[in-house]
Amino acid sequence: MLLTWDGKRKPDWSDYNNPRPAMLRETFGGGGEGDCDLRGGLLFEGDNLAVMARLLADGYAGKVQLAYLDPPFGSGANYVRKIRLRGDQVGRAERDLAKFENGSMNQLQYTDQWSESSYLQFMYERLWMVKELLADNGSLYLHLDSNEVHAIKLICDEIFGRECFQRQIIWRIGWISGYKSAARNWIRNHDTILFYCKDPGKMIFNKTYLPYQEGYLRRGSGSSSGKKDRPAAGKGYPLEDTWNCSAADRMDSIQIKSFSKEKTSYPTQKNESLLERIILASSNPGDLVMDVFAGSGTTAAVAQKTGRRWIACDANHIAVQTINRRLQAIIGASGDEIAGANPSFSIWEMGGAGGDEGGGVGGGVGGGGSIVSVDCRRDGADVIIAIMGYSNLELPKLTKTDWRSLIEWVSLDRNYDGRTFNVYLSDIPKDIKQYVSGRYTIPNVPGGAVIALKVIDILGHETLWVK
Repeated sequence: MLLTWDGKRKPDWSDYNNPRPAMLRETFGGGGEGDCDLRGGLLFEGDNLAVMARLLADGYAGKVQLAYLDPPFGSGANYVRKIRLRGDQVGRAERDLAKFENGSMNQLQYTDQWSESSYLQFMYERLWMVKELLADNGSLYLHLDSNEVHAIKLICDEIFGRECFQRQIIWRIGWISGYKSAARNWIRNHDTILFYCKDPGKMIFNKTYLPYQEGYLRRGSGSSSGKKDRPAAGKGYPLEDTWNCSAADRMDSIQIKSFSKEKTSYPTQKNESLLERIILASSNPGDLVMDVFAGSGTTAAVAQKTGRRWIACDANHIAVQTINRRLQAIIGASGDEIAGANPSFSIWEMGGAGGDEGGGVGGGVGGGGSIVSVDCRRDGADVIIAIMGYSNLELPKLTKTDWRSLIEWVSLDRNYDGRTFNVYLSDIPKDIKQYVSGRYTIPNVPGGAVIALKVIDILGHETLWVK
């Protein structure tokens, strides 16, 4: 059965014979030089169709063991993230911020509004590309909800073949309250994950078990057998295709957890526990995992923690910043101890997207009218950097609030080449109540070195100071 719509067409592969170049913008831990090689993780900013074309041109066809996609759901909604100021004056600052943007503290991230035919064509072209990138032992997990899952399953059947469909996984979101429970209908409380493989005879699958609950006894075969109940032996309960549906399998959505330390403020973030289950089941250490609707970066984060290589992509600059910050924090906290993973990654830009650049001896100018004031001086062989102040015309003037409440994080390059920012150190506060330090010592800086400091504020503006 084939699904049709206005304008349906397969990708014209000739369109991808001369893919757009990928420009190396930033490295962390030394990952990535020249072409898009996978010495560390690869993070792309740009249209994922162009990114996948670039990957195919660079020899990644048939190299991906696992693709997880969390695309737009066709929900008709707008998705926003909450803007919060940092530090111990958050309460007062947020009241001031509420006067900004007509009382809103939200920033639009993306709009999920489509005509039916444009949505289906959007997904159709990208799923063909995903298939080309999957290895023969590779799998696809496609995360959707009730809006488009039935149509997309028909598309996946066409592209992968019905014989490659494995399971329709039901992920129960968790407890529901408030307006979501007021519908005069059965209350919707799940997402659907379609599980396909490239070749059923070759796919990687590591069967998962839930541990037996404490005190669980296996029953005997009946009184006539004379057998008694006995302690459970074996691996546990084999995991079913309905997740978070029992007391033994708690995996509520992060969206209903008010105090989760995983939260990044990105609106469609998924749990690390969800991605860990998928990644451990359908890949092995050292395998390549890909997410081209990367959002908050959960797939890349879990891949890094579990010793997989990874490729992530998003067209949203805030999403790429979120992933960058998240992966730097993970690698910086654990380094080489992360299950043998390469503790590095690189950021690549497709086309004209990217941050704002400016520079000068005493200050830097960035997007949204942002200005950073910096004091830079030598102390023998060392260089001491001190940020003296920061302002942005798009943010309110918070006269009683520390300027650091406007800053998400700061990075330094000790020898900037004017093109690629190679992170030497990053100052990433662990908690919303913490500030960046604002003062940094760079040891043993050679004469003639160019130092660059990048400041990222709470709205996502990047300001580059260079000396």
